[in-house]
Amino acid sequence: MGHQQAYLIARVRPHGARPTSRAAIYFVALASQKDNAAVIRYELRAIQGKYGRTCEPLIPDIPCPFALSLLHRAWCLDLAGDKDGAVANTLPASFPFWGNPANVYGITIIDITDPENPAYIFVDHPENILQLLIFGQRYPKVPQNAWRYLTKYCNLKRLPDDHPTKQVILDTIGAMDGIPLITANQLLEAWPDIKLNLLQYVLWQIWTWRWRMPQVAQSFHGLVASRANRSLGTAVKHLVDSGETNFGSLEWLSGKMHEVKTSLRSLQPWPDNALALLEYTLRELGEVTRVDLSGFQLSAKQVSHIVTSLGNVSYLDISENQSLQTSDVVDIVSAAPSLRRLVMMECPSVGDTDLRQAVIAHPAVFSGIEGILHPAFLATEPATTYPIGFAIRCQREFADNNNIRSVWTPFLTPAQAVQVITDTIPWTWRWPGGGTSWGFVVAHVIRAALGAATRAPAQPWEYDTVSAVARITGWDAPPGVPLIPIDPAQRVLWTFYCCYRGTLVQAGEWDRWAFVRYVRDDAPPASDTAATAARPTYTGTVHDLAGYLACMESEGRPMPAPEAVQTLQALLLVKHPRTGKLLCPMLEADQVPSLFADVEVPEEPEPAEESS
Repeated sequence: MGHQQAYLIARVRPHGARPTSRAAIYFVALASQKDNAAVIRYELRAIQGKYGRTCEPLIPDIPCPFALSLLHRAWCLDLAGDKDGAVANTLPASFPFWGNPANVYGITIIDITDPENPAYIFVDHPENILQLLIFGQRYPKVPQNAWRYLTKYCNLKRLPDDHPTKQVILDTIGAMDGIPLITANQLLEAWPDIKLNLLQYVLWQIWTWRWRMPQVAQSFHGLVASRANRSLGTAVKHLVDSGETNFGSLEWLSGKMHEVKTSLRSLQPWPDNALALLEYTLRELGEVTRVDLSGFQLSAKQVSHIVTSLGNVSYLDISENQSLQTSDVVDIVSAAPSLRRLVMMECPSVGDTDLRQAVIAHPAVFSGIEGILHPAFLATEPATTYPIGFAIRCQREFADNNNIRSVWTPFLTPAQAVQVITDTIPWTWRWPGGGTSWGFVVAHVIRAALGAATRAPAQPWEYDTVSAVARITGWDAPPGVPLIPIDPAQRVLWTFYCCYRGTLVQAGEWDRWAFVRYVRDDAPPASDTAATAARPTYTGTVHDLAGYLACMESEGRPMPAPEAVQTLQALLLVKHPRTGKLLCPMLEADQVPSLFADVEVPEEPEPAEESS
């Protein structure tokens, strides 16, 4: 089986110094999406000047976990047509340019230095004698655009015009047309150990240069501020000091709201008497439901005043605030019950552990949140304290409880849960190879889908906003280790459990699904071992879709659209085409799997013989 590598590169200052093409399209769409691009920029800025190529500290294996989650989503998830999935394993950031000898399909490289204007290149093996003589065979160094790369592996001339594969390839090539290509300079900057002779360098630069021109032109935009805009800051400060509130009568403000907001952002300390002008500016800019307060040194009380006055804020960016504390986050979210996405990058006074503990301690406050973009929920290191908003537990029919895989995320609303289950429910997917393939791929597909925000009506899935980084645990956990690393302070956990063979040939006797609500038992468990006695026990109860949604509605959580509920309900009631029975029945009350790996599940019974 062939492999292919995909790299994300970006220009950052080092410490001590100054058929993956469809997946590439999907990643470019994700990275250039405004909300996702903002978080990528914060991640890149956070590593500027921190790590060296050869000197300590060396770059960590995953320096930008949010950007990596977008790459996982692009490579593992394809909801177009026949749903298809794939497995993506993470390579360390220090991995060499050509580190996998089994990589027979070349390399995909995407430059996200400017995530809203990315560049790409495919690097592949020489395909003729001339390329072999020029580039050599030590490792592939032949740059290719989408057309050359795809047509190398599929001869379009041999396919009729109405062939579906030909149409997919032409659509893919058209979608990547106009995206600039990565130059030789960028490649050598990312991997200095690559050796290109003069001929190789010149050919690469000439071939890719014309694709760079649009991006070069954009890079000069907005570098020079006019003298009038600089003087506007003085006028805004005088306006704030005067106490004026009838801003609509001031003609000099018309058409300059962006500059006014920039001037207000620079005020330090930030005065209360500027709140009226800030609210007026946000309304004039159309920032009523989506509010960007990044860089404003506002207090928690001032932020709460703004979101309360605007009334229906669903997106809030308060990054780069030096004064906000962890307790302030609880107050701000409480003041905005409509809030779904909160961005808090580069807020040094909000500690990772403190924020995770606050979410666990106030589940009702954060029940409507789809995602908090903060290093506390992006860090790749294992955390001893971690809130789990929802988990999807997948199991192959022949596996025991030690082989349940759990994919979980710190935040998930009922609307998101219905969406992700609809996207990933296994019997709607094309699983080549039957049950084994499904068991191997499913957790990666669910992880890719689980972090997406709720889509607006008619919004293409390719342009999802990613609100959280999902994680996979379990599969080979030793006895006594939680299949879900739930914090003992968390009292309730909702999960969706699905055990499915992954084939329509024969429904398994243990194929089951259910929403399971786990509640912590207050009484200490009876156990002879100190390790087991130290952890709480959880009792699970089975619910169908209607029961789950009823519980969520009683808690005041954001509910899915009726159409989305009907779609999922129809999928859950799909019948086997041969037997007419439910393809995957509900889990029985006495079949609830444990959260821990030391509880065994009955073995699969022998299938009953059927008459012809």
